[in-house]
Amino acid sequence: MFDIIYFGASWCAPCKQMKVMLNDLMKKHNIDIVFYDIEQNYEQAVRYGITTVPTLIKVDFNFDELERIEGARPKYELEKFIKELV
Repeated sequence: MFDIIYFGASWCAPCKQMKVMLNDLMKKHNIDIVFYDIEQNYEQAVRYGITTVPTLIKVDFNFDELERIEGARPKYELEKFIKELV
């Protein structure tokens, strides 16, 4: 089970930077994040209406969207977004 879905792309430099930060925060706060590359997971990107990468989406136990942030963010904003789950 995971709490956050991350959408990025291999060609996206900000996506790569955020993924590193999210991996650190995932360990620190003991949460699960699933990482999707929009080019390899097109169906999931369409399901969630992804138009910008990177995008983070909080989901409930049914994988329904609760909240999202789009675009590159500094680590403190990502941590604030994650802390609301723990």
